[in-house]
Amino acid sequence: MLYRNPGYGQPVRSLQTFLRRISQYYKQIPSVIPDGVFGQQTREAVVSFQAVFALPITGIVDNAVWNKIIDVFDSIEESVGEPNQIRIFPSGETVIPLGCSSPCLYAVQGILFELTLYFTNLGSMQITGVNDEACAAVTKNIQTISGLEATGVIDRLSWNSIVRIYEAFVSNNRVEAAG
Repeated sequence: MLYRNPGYGQPVRSLQTFLRRISQYYKQIPSVIPDGVFGQQTREAVVSFQAVFALPITGIVDNAVWNKIIDVFDSIEESVGEPNQIRIFPSGETVIPLGCSSPCLYAVQGILFELTLYFTNLGSMQITGVNDEACAAVTKNIQTISGLEATGVIDRLSWNSIVRIYEAFVSNNRVEAAG
């Protein structure tokens, strides 16, 4: 990979996006607008990047420069980027009826349990891995609040309501409290 002025397209836009993120943490590197054009602004950012990281100052993005940009970007993302997210609920077709046990219920119930700490009107429950009466009662309360049929069965619509409430109230409050 070798980019010189002029260069155009998505690879250049990706380069610019990486350099822009890096410039947030290395102020010596000017911020770049990802426009897909390897113009003067991008060349200046590349030259500054090369100077900061003791690379030969050429203004050219060869494999060594590209690999270093990726390494620095990945390092920044690893240390300050958003944490990876996982899907807890197995699939859109999954239905967890009353009395059902499932390993995924431990995580689901952990979220429900935390919601009961924030909203005492939801009821109380323990984390058992079973959609027992207490879990179903909390689920029914969330379903009612969300305008869903209050069945106590945890399905895709119920799960989405649980997640929306959790993200709106618990996740955001935790971040503010930690910050």
